[in-house]
Amino acid sequence: MARKGDARALAAAAVPCAVLWLLWPVVEDGEVLLPVLLAAPSLLVLLPWRARTEEGFADCCWAVGWLLAGAGVLGAPFGLFLLSPAGSVLLAAGFRARPGSGRLPGVLGWTAAAFFLLLGLFLLYACLTDPHRWPGEARQAGAAPVVADGQAPYGA
Repeated sequence: MARKGDARALAAAAVPCAVLWLLWPVVEDGEVLLPVLLAAPSLLVLLPWRARTEEGFADCCWAVGWLLAGAGVLGAPFGLFLLSPAGSVLLAAGFRARPGSGRLPGVLGWTAAAFFLLLGLFLLYACLTDPHRWPGEARQAGAAPVVADGQAPYGA
């Protein structure tokens, strides 16, 4: 019985992994197009909850996990790597929900979920607290750039 609850909780941990990693491009660059395009595949994370049996839940976690993780690896140059954290956590949930699985898939899944959540939070924090985040806005506001000797550049 503990396996069933652990697998469902692990599948639930894939949802914040997906959301957090889709927020990162928005916070870092203000890019909205990529997260909007990846929102539809990220909704596949919710698909295992529609399964009626435990075997169906395991199969659905396994299939969606392979789909998201594979798309993340193969489509990395196009930004699809943002799907890999949720896919890997779902893979672990699918393996944990299988009958006869040991503790290893659960331990690996929770470790991956904690790693991806902490890394995503760190990246968001680093983007939000970066003092050199918007250098173009300072120039547009009228601040003159300063050269190394403290003088304004020629013509400013």
